[in-house]
Amino acid sequence: MNVNQLRDRILTLAHDEASPDTTMKQNALEWLNQAYHELIDEVLPYLTRYLQQEETVTTDSNGQASLSQDVYRIVQLVDTSNSKSLIEKRKSDILTFDADLSQTGQPLRYWVAGDTVTVHPKMVVNLTVVYLPLVSDLVEDGAESTILLPKSFHHGLIWGGLVWASTYERGFSAQGDLVLFQRKWEEFKQQMKLSLNSAGESISVKAYELA
Repeated sequence: MNVNQLRDRILTLAHDEASPDTTMKQNALEWLNQAYHELIDEVLPYLTRYLQQEETVTTDSNGQASLSQDVYRIVQLVDTSNSKSLIEKRKSDILTFDADLSQTGQPLRYWVAGDTVTVHPKMVVNLTVVYLPLVSDLVEDGAESTILLPKSFHHGLIWGGLVWASTYERGFSAQGDLVLFQRKWEEFKQQMKLSLNSAGESISVKAYELA
C-alpha cells in the first residue's frame, strides 16, 4: 500500500468519510506519520539489517564526503585507502585537543553532521560507510517504496494511525474504539518483532481485519 492508500483507509475507518476535505487528509497523514515513527523507534533494533545502507565515497581536501541520505547512525566506517576502521567522535571532543583541526597524518576518527562525514585528521581517502538513514516523514502521494518497512508490515500502520486518530481527534466518545485499536496495534508490533527476530520469516497482516 502506498502512503495515500494508508492515509485514506485510516480516514475511512476513523470518520467514515467518502470525500474528506484537505484538512482531514492532512490530519490523517499526521496520524499515519505518528504511527510510522513510533513503530520505527520501537522496532529499530530489529530493522538494522533491513534499513542499513552501504556507500563508497571519497573525501575532499577538507576530509569531507557527502552520503546520499542524512544519517541516523553509523554502523561502520572503513578507510579503505589505509585498510582501517575509524572511530566516531563528537567534533567538540576533537576540538579539545586539535582546536584548529590542523593535525596531520592518516585519519583515525570521524564525525557526522546530516549527510556529511568528516574524517580527522583531514585528508583525501576512500571510505566505505555502512549506516542507518534518518527516517523522514511520509508525504502525500508517496510511493510504497518510501515506507522504510518490509511491505508485509505496511497494513499494520493503519492500526497505529487509528490509535492516534482516536486519541487526538475523536474525543472521549471513541474510548471503546481506542481500546480495540490499541490492542490491535500492540499485537501487531509484537508480531513484527517476533517475525523480524526469526530467521528469514515474515508475517502478513490480514487485510480483511481492516476491511
